[in-house]
Amino acid sequence: MITDLNIVALGGILPENIHEIKKYCDDFAVMSTIMKSKDVFTTINNYLKEHKYSK
Repeated sequence: MITDLNIVALGGILPENIHEIKKYCDDFAVMSTIMKSKDVFTTINNYLKEHKYSK
Protein backbone atom coordinates (compact mmCIF):
# COMPACT_ATOMS: atom_id res chain seq x y z
CA MET A 1 0.00 0.00 0.00
CA ILE A 2 1.32 3.42 -0.98
CA THR A 3 -0.73 5.45 1.55
CA ASP A 4 -3.36 4.83 4.20
CA LEU A 5 -5.92 5.71 1.51
CA ASN A 6 -6.62 3.47 -1.46
CA ILE A 7 -5.46 4.91 -4.78
CA VAL A 8 -7.61 4.01 -7.79
CA ALA A 9 -6.31 4.55 -11.33
CA LEU A 10 -8.79 6.03 -13.80
CA GLY A 11 -8.50 6.60 -17.54
CA GLY A 12 -6.46 4.89 -20.20
CA ILE A 13 -6.54 1.52 -18.47
CA LEU A 14 -6.14 -1.32 -20.94
CA PRO A 15 -5.56 -5.03 -20.26
CA GLU A 16 -2.05 -4.74 -21.65
CA ASN A 17 -1.00 -1.95 -19.26
CA ILE A 18 -2.48 -3.23 -16.00
CA HIS A 19 0.87 -4.67 -14.91
CA GLU A 20 2.36 -1.18 -15.19
CA ILE A 21 -0.36 0.79 -13.38
CA LYS A 22 -0.56 -1.71 -10.49
CA LYS A 23 2.90 -0.48 -9.43
CA TYR A 24 1.40 2.92 -8.58
CA CYS A 25 -2.13 2.24 -7.35
CA ASP A 26 -4.16 -0.14 -5.23
CA ASP A 27 -6.84 -0.77 -7.83
CA PHE A 28 -8.19 0.47 -11.17
CA ALA A 29 -11.53 1.33 -12.75
CA VAL A 30 -12.58 0.79 -16.35
CA MET A 31 -15.55 2.28 -18.17
CA SER A 32 -15.15 3.31 -21.80
CA THR A 33 -13.55 0.07 -23.00
CA ILE A 34 -16.43 -1.93 -21.55
CA MET A 35 -19.09 0.48 -22.79
CA LYS A 36 -17.67 0.36 -26.33
CA SER A 37 -17.15 -3.41 -26.34
CA LYS A 38 -19.17 -5.62 -28.67
CA ASP A 39 -18.40 -8.58 -26.37
CA VAL A 40 -18.51 -7.32 -22.79
CA PHE A 41 -17.98 -10.75 -21.26
CA THR A 42 -14.70 -11.28 -23.13
CA THR A 43 -13.55 -7.72 -22.48
CA ILE A 44 -14.08 -8.08 -18.73
CA ASN A 45 -12.39 -11.48 -18.73
CA ASN A 46 -9.36 -9.97 -20.50
CA TYR A 47 -9.05 -7.38 -17.70
CA LEU A 48 -9.51 -10.01 -15.00
CA LYS A 49 -6.93 -12.32 -16.56
CA GLU A 50 -4.33 -9.56 -16.79
CA HIS A 51 -5.14 -8.35 -13.25
CA LYS A 52 -4.65 -11.87 -11.90
CA TYR A 53 -1.20 -12.21 -13.47
CA SER A 54 -0.06 -8.68 -12.60
CA LYS A 55 0.08 -9.14 -8.82
